[in-house]
Amino acid sequence: MDVAIVAKLVSLEMSSFFTQIAMTVVIGIQNNLLVKYGAASKYGSDIPLAALGITMKTSQLITSIAMGIATGVQPILGYHYGNGQFGRVKKTNFIHYKEE
Repeated sequence: MDVAIVAKLVSLEMSSFFTQIAMTVVIGIQNNLLVKYGAASKYGSDIPLAALGITMKTSQLITSIAMGIATGVQPILGYHYGNGQFGRVKKTNFIHYKEE
C-alpha cells in the first residue's frame, strides 16, 4: 500500500473524524448538564433528559430521510449530466427538491 495515498485519505477524513468526536463530547456534556440542572426542576432530572432524547431521535429520523433522498438522487443526476441531458437534470432537481 502506498504511504502517500494512505496519508491523503487520512487527511481527507480527519475533518469528519473530529466532527464526530466533537459531537460525542457535546452530547455527553449536554446530558450531564441536563441531569445536574434538570434535578432542580419540579419534574426531576429524568424528564428533561427524556425530552432531549425524543427531540434528538425525531431530528435524526428527519435528517436520515433527507439524506436518503439526496443520496438516492445523485446517481440519476450524474447519469443525465454525463449524457448531456441538462433538461432532465433540471427536471430531476425540481422533483427532488419538491419531495424534500
